[in-house]
This record gives sequence, C-alpha cells and structure tokens, in this order.
Amino acid sequence: MLKKKERGITLIALVITIIILMILATVSINVVSGEGGLIYRAQEAKRLTEQAEQEEKKTINSIIEKYTNIMTGDTSQKDTTSPTVNIEVGTITESSIQIIVNAQDDESGLATKGTYKYYINNELKATLEENSYTFSGLNAGTTYAIKVVVTDNAGNEAPKEESIKTDEGIVLKEFEIEGLDTYQYEDGMTWYEWVNSEYNTLYLSCGGQDAIVTTGNMKVRLNGKNVVGKDLIIEGTCYEWVMDR
Repeated sequence: MLKKKERGITLIALVITIIILMILATVSINVVSGEGGLIYRAQEAKRLTEQAEQEEKKTINSIIEKYTNIMTGDTSQKDTTSPTVNIEVGTITESSIQIIVNAQDDESGLATKGTYKYYINNELKATLEENSYTFSGLNAGTTYAIKVVVTDNAGNEAPKEESIKTDEGIVLKEFEIEGLDTYQYEDGMTWYEWVNSEYNTLYLSCGGQDAIVTTGNMKVRLNGKNVVGKDLIIEGTCYEWVMDR
C-alpha cells in the first residue's frame, strides 16, 4: 500500500513539475520573442539604425550635391526657393535714409554679382553686392517707399519693402511784432532762445545808432501781459512791442 501511495505522490509531483516547466517555457518565449521582447527589441534597434544611416546618407548626398552645383554653377534646376530678406533701418537724417539688408539663402546661396537692387518709390537707384545703401537728396519729413530685391545663385528673387520717413529737420515758423515786421523762428523756440539766435533781426535806434535787441531790452506783450524769456513763441501771433521808458 505504501509503495502505491509513493508512486501516486511521485506522479503528482511529476505532473506539477511538468506544468511549472511549461509555464516557465511560455514566459521565456514571451520574453524573447513576444512584443517588447528581446528579439523584437533587437529587430527594432536594427530598423532604427538602418533608418538613421539612410537619413545620414541622404543629408550627406544633399550637401555634396548642393556645393557641387554651386561650384559648377548648375543651380537653375535645383533651387526654386527665394532668399529670406529683412530690412534694418540705419541712420536717418533730414535728407537721407540708410538701410541694412539681412538676407539668407540656404540652398544655392546669395548671388555673387548684382545681389542687391535698391529702389525708392519704385525707382531703381543702385545694383550692388553690398548689403547696405544710403538714399540721399531726400526731402525732410517725407515718407518714402524703400524696397530691396535680393537674388540668389539660381536666379530666384526676393523683394522686401518698408515705408521709412526722413527726419523733420528744422521747421521754421513766423510771428509778427506790431508795427515792426514779421520774423522767423524754429518750432519750439522760447523768446530767450530767439533773441540769442540768428533769427533775431530786430534793431532799435539807441543814441543815434541801430543796435540789435538783446535779452535785456527785449520787451513784448501779448494780450496785455508781458512775455518772459522762457515763454514759447506762438506761431502766427502778433505781439505788441513795449518801449523801454
């Protein structure tokens, strides 16, 4: 009887062992060949490596082709993209406007001759290789349409336009002194500044001699009120001259 029990126990243990081995084998197979397993990961790594190599080759070939085309001048069929262009405003005066052009072309490169064409109010002023130009002979306080056209080695053109205004400069205005004359002054001038400026042409007779009016004897009145040196001159106003008694 004991031997039969021992045999039964041995068979059960054997069955359990076989089941455990089968489970372990299944787990091992999944680890090795299942999704996310070792084989899958190895295959994915291989695929990504090959993809990276292909992209690297493509990039290298593109660079080689680009510079080969530039050296041989064969760019007309390769580059169809215009350069990128920006205009930076430089020095502005009453009669001139300076611009600086920032341009870039990542394919055929900027043209080596006649790169920049400079226009003002749609009139071509210059064709240069320099990226800076000064428009001169302009009017003060005037807005101009400034345009530049940049060309690359493939002949693609990129225009860029900006509206730029010259400085106002000196704006001359006029006032009147009753019974004397009309006088000019710069916009924003005070009486003290005017008296000591080139615009003061007011003379008075003193001791039989004409003398220029100075800060000390410049006395005018507006609406019955004496004007002081720090007061701003008012355009088109008729001031009353106050005789120094």
